[in-house]
Amino acid sequence: MLEVPQGKALILKSLITSQLVYILSPIQSSAEAIKEINTMFYNFLWNGKGDKLKRNVMINYYSQGGLKLIFFF
Repeated sequence: MLEVPQGKALILKSLITSQLVYILSPIQSSAEAIKEINTMFYNFLWNGKGDKLKRNVMINYYSQGGLKLIFFF
């Protein structure tokens, strides 16, 4: 059975995302930087062992089996 790291998802959504938005809001970010942020998020979430669930699933609402993770565009 696959365990979804709900605690780590909560840390990403509440602590890390708020700090990133605060730091990045006054500057224009490149596509490479945003891609790197997304990669670091999911490396933290899955301990660097690759995604166990598709990122689209993790971004979904709770009712659809997701964790409502933030996805930077």
